[in-house]
Formats: sequence, C-alpha cells, structure tokens
Amino acid sequence: MEKKICHCLFMNVVDYSMANDDDVEIRCHKKSRSMSSAPASLSQEERRIKMEDQNVLCAASAYTEKFYMNPEYNTLPEGVIEELQIACVLFTADVGGVLTIAFDEEGHLELQTSHNEDDFLYDEIGSVLKVKELQKNKRDLFEALEMFYQIFMKV
Repeated sequence: MEKKICHCLFMNVVDYSMANDDDVEIRCHKKSRSMSSAPASLSQEERRIKMEDQNVLCAASAYTEKFYMNPEYNTLPEGVIEELQIACVLFTADVGGVLTIAFDEEGHLELQTSHNEDDFLYDEIGSVLKVKELQKNKRDLFEALEMFYQIFMKV
C-alpha cells in the first residue's frame, strides 16, 4: 500500500491510501501549515476550496487523496473530527470527486459534491444516493454540528 504525504495551505490534513475500494488506511497529521510556509503551487481544488465560502467545515478529495479540516473548528471533540474524517474519506473513495461539508448563512450543514469534467469514473448517481445515506446515518452528528455552529461560531 502506497503512503502519500500531504500538505495543505490552510487546514489540518489527513492522508489516506487505498489498496482497493474496501481497504482505506487513514493517517492523521496534527500539524497545520501557516500561509507563509505553504507550497507555492496549489492544486486547482485547494484554490477552489480556499476561495469558497469561509464556512467550510471540512472537505475530502479523491483526486489528491487528502482530507481538509478547517482549523476554526479545532475546538470540536476529537471523536467528532475523526467521524467526519472517516465519513468524508469513505465517501470519496466510494464515488470519487470532492465532498465538501459547509455551513450556509443560516447555520445549516450542506454536503456538496463536485468533480472534474474529464473524470469519467465519477459516479453522479451514486454520489446523490451516498449523500442521502450519509445524511440519514449521520443525522445526529449533523444536528449537533449545526447546534455547535449556532451557539459558538455564528456571530
């Protein structure tokens, strides 16, 4: 199994590698890089995630095999962060593309998927079904995160 070393401009990073679709190894890195020590060249995905709404909670990419956690939410319990990591990584390992979990203006969680236009292996139908499954299975977690955002993060 190949281990990938990941770096990210603005979020904590988890790298993962896949031996096959059923075997995903996740390794957590507790350090986050500051903007001054970031690599000069960012991938298109990293730029897109950075440019999007600043209420991004986390994101995972099948293209770069990276998980991004917004450091503004480091006060969340470790178990919640790990649950988000596992859910996002397994999602992208299953259907491909990029999964972004973000808060809208009212504080509701949105699960957004995207993919490269030339990615013919991305499963569009599977991604919709997987989002619905994730919303159903993680309902309590998502409701707790929305409450956390309303109480502690919304200004």
